[in-house]
Amino acid sequence: MPGTKTLVVVVVALLIIGAFAAFFTWEDFRVAIFMTLRNQPPSQTDELTKLRLGDDYQLLAQKAEEAAASASDNSTYNLARSNEAYAKFMLGDTKSQIEAIEIAKEQYASPTSPPAEKARAINQMLSFITTSGKDELFEAAFKEGPFASHYKPGDKIGSIASLAKESFELRANVMSQAFVMQADADPLLNASKRKVLTDRQKKDHADTLLAAMPTLKSAFEQEMARYTSGQTARITLPLAYHYWTSYFYGAAAYVYPEYLTNSREATKELFAYYDANKEVAALESQMPQYYMQYANALLLIGGEERRKEAVIYIQKTMDMISANPDSHQVYIQKMKSGSVDGILRRAVKAHTPFSEFLKQFGVVVT
Repeated sequence: MPGTKTLVVVVVALLIIGAFAAFFTWEDFRVAIFMTLRNQPPSQTDELTKLRLGDDYQLLAQKAEEAAASASDNSTYNLARSNEAYAKFMLGDTKSQIEAIEIAKEQYASPTSPPAEKARAINQMLSFITTSGKDELFEAAFKEGPFASHYKPGDKIGSIASLAKESFELRANVMSQAFVMQADADPLLNASKRKVLTDRQKKDHADTLLAAMPTLKSAFEQEMARYTSGQTARITLPLAYHYWTSYFYGAAAYVYPEYLTNSREATKELFAYYDANKEVAALESQMPQYYMQYANALLLIGGEERRKEAVIYIQKTMDMISANPDSHQVYIQKMKSGSVDGILRRAVKAHTPFSEFLKQFGVVVT
């Protein structure tokens, strides 16, 4: 019966799209932004950067303030203030994080800040807002001051995208373009938003995303050309670029199923890039998130062959975290937060040893 066969094909296709697009959520976007923020410091050689890679944020804030006070040129001053903002944000309390926002705003507004510094200050501030998820930081950033014209009350994603466009105009970069594109990806990836969209609206979001993909690629190429060989940012940026490519194609696949292939190919490129650069610690710290997302997508689709492939990535996650827990505190905390319980439950069902692994790190799945 042709009608039944066609229906089965459509249902299977939708399951696959849903699984791989579900590879991405707003929480994943937040974590990816944080990892980019953490692993692309403004300098690779100074004392502040060495402190930045540790976890004594009080000391980093103190040393950064001292460095800013004694700076003999704008570049050194901006670097110190950027590290001070990062340290205050990482302290975690809302008061310190609002101070971090204010530093970024000051750096943007300074008449001595060149366009590249203004773009960096914007991106750092948007990373703080996105990573924290706190309304107080959003309001502090947008309600008053130099970014008030971008303020859209009650619309964080829209406000962020609006300001990110300014950042991109100041200097083409992957992070600002990702913020811009998220305004169209989120309505497709967020199930509660997607269900109230008309088919025309879904198509408009997907079309906008696909039209922006060449801009994302161009930004990546321009940014890579600005870095020198050996810079951490030059090494970590390709991982971020492959992730965003997979992310945005995954969103577009809700409307255009053929782009699911592009999403999967970008994910495979991400894994291949890591395998070729395993010695870089900044790359390893991001991989558990990507491995578990991919394993989850395979398990959602179902089938024994996909389960076996998923187990490979679950085991990679276990081995990586067990070998060096300190490098993976971001993902360990994410597992403890409950935000990925669905992923963890499916992983336990597919790979029994994963249950003991979770207990080892104090993760309770509800």
